[in-house]
Amino acid sequence: MGPPFDSTEPDPEFDDGPTGEAGFDDSGPVYAWLPPPDDRLWRHPSESWTATFPSQQTVLAQPTLVGRLASNEWGRFVVTGVVAGLVAALVVSGLATAEGWWGGRTIVSPGGGAASSVVSLATQGSSTSTANGADWTSVDDMTVPSVMAITVSGAGGPQQGSGVVLASYSGRSYLATDLSLFAPGEAAGYVGTVSLTTMAGQTVSARLVGEDKAEGIAIVEFSSVPGLPPALTGSVADIREASTLLAVGARSSSSLGLGVVSSTDRAVDVANGDPMYDLVEMSTLPLTAAGRGSPLVDSFGQVVAITVSVDATASSDQQATFAVPIDKAARATREIVDGLRISQPWIGATNATGIPSQIASQMGIQGGVRIGEVIAGSPAQKAGIQVGDVVTSFDGAPLDSAGSLLADVCALSPGATVPVTFVHAKQTVHALVTVAAQPQE
Repeated sequence: MGPPFDSTEPDPEFDDGPTGEAGFDDSGPVYAWLPPPDDRLWRHPSESWTATFPSQQTVLAQPTLVGRLASNEWGRFVVTGVVAGLVAALVVSGLATAEGWWGGRTIVSPGGGAASSVVSLATQGSSTSTANGADWTSVDDMTVPSVMAITVSGAGGPQQGSGVVLASYSGRSYLATDLSLFAPGEAAGYVGTVSLTTMAGQTVSARLVGEDKAEGIAIVEFSSVPGLPPALTGSVADIREASTLLAVGARSSSSLGLGVVSSTDRAVDVANGDPMYDLVEMSTLPLTAAGRGSPLVDSFGQVVAITVSVDATASSDQQATFAVPIDKAARATREIVDGLRISQPWIGATNATGIPSQIASQMGIQGGVRIGEVIAGSPAQKAGIQVGDVVTSFDGAPLDSAGSLLADVCALSPGATVPVTFVHAKQTVHALVTVAAQPQE
C-alpha cells in the first residue's frame, strides 16, 4: 500500500530526484533555451504558472466552475496517468490553461503541431459530430482510451460490460464498473475470473477488490497497462437538469450515445433491496447490456457519472438510465486504494432539484435546492429539514444545484457536523447537520 494521497512524504513514483545537478544553473528558468516568455504562448512551469498568457483569443471558452470538484481532491491520484502525456502535448500544441499543476480540469486548445494523445475539445467544424455546440467526436476520442470491456466468468455464466479507469498508482490501476456484473456469480458462490480488454485489443486479468452495494459500484484492480490513462473526472456539481452527456462504452459493446439529464439526485425503489439514493437519471439514452458500467462524459471530456443497472420497481423508472455520480465512485476508489472501508457520506435529503435563477430571485434568495424527500431518521430530518424546504447553504457554501449539494456532502466524512441554512415556510432557518454513512444491506 502506498502512502496516503495527502501525505507530504516523497513518493518514489513521483520523485524526480535532486534538483541540483553538477553544472546546472538554478538562477533562471529550467528551459533557458526557450524564446522569451512574451514571444510564445506556452510557458514551462518553472517560469511561473501565475503569469498571464500573452494571447488567449484561441483558448477554448472554459466552463463556469461550479461545485467543489470533490472527486478531484486527491490531486495527482486522478491525473497520474495523463499528466506526462499532457505536458508533452503542451509542447506540441502550444497552448493550454490549467487550474493548478495537479488540477483535475485541464483544457487543451488546438495547435499547429503534430497530433498527440491529448485531443482538442475545441469545435473543429462540420467534419465532427456536434450537438448543443459541443464537439462530441473529440470528447469520445479523449475518453475511450480509458474505457475497457470487462468479462466476468463466474458460476452464473459470463457477464459482459464496460468500465472506466479512475486511477493508476504504484504499478496498479483501478477501474470502476457496474456491480451487477458480479451479482450472478456471488449468488452462486463463485465469482470466477475477471478479464479486461483495452480498445487496442489487449486483454489483462483483474480482480474484484471492493464493492459498494448501496451505490451499485464495483472496483477492480489490475496491473497498469502502458498507454491506458485514467480518465479525467469532473463532478456531479458540473451538471444540471437538461445537460447533455455522452455515454462512452467499450467499443465491443457498441454502446455510444447522447442522453439528457432528467435529474441529478434521484431516489429509486428497487426490487429485493434497499432504495438507491442520489442517482443521476438520464432520458433518451438506451444502453445495451454490455454497456453497463459506461462512463457519462460532459462536453469538456470529464467523467461525471458511471451507469449502473437498477432493478426499479416503478414502471416509469424502468425506462430510464441511471448512473452513480463520479464523486461517489471516485471516493470509493480512493478508499479502496488507501486500504479503507468504503464509506459513503449521506444526509438523507434526496429527490432534490435546483431552483432556477429567476425563481430564486422571486423567492428573495440567490439560489438553492428544493428537497423532494427526507428519509425518516436521517441526518436531514434530525436537522429539521422537511419536504419542500429550500437549502440555500451547506457547510458555509452557497448552493445552486442538486449536484452541488451532493458534491458537498461527498467531500465530508461520516460523523462530520456542519452548518446548513434552509428556507422553511418563508423563514430562514440555521441549523447543524451531522453526516452519516449511507445505509447498506
